[in-house]
Amino acid sequence: MHFWDEKKKVGRYFAGKDPDTNAPEVVWDTYYLYGPDAEWTTKPEPLISTGATVRNEAGELKNRLLPLLK
Repeated sequence: MHFWDEKKKVGRYFAGKDPDTNAPEVVWDTYYLYGPDAEWTTKPEPLISTGATVRNEAGELKNRLLPLLK
């Protein structure tokens, strides 16, 4: 499933908040994985895993995601 964020709201939110990215304005091609108990009140948490680029980290994303789908 693909969700298009035309106004880049999510990418702008994470820009500058993630020390692993050097994205001052918009975070691109990065995943942030949250579990079923995650809530986004003041900030999304708890974070299970993050990685970039999505293609380079696909294996790690899969390993972290599969247990959540059981």
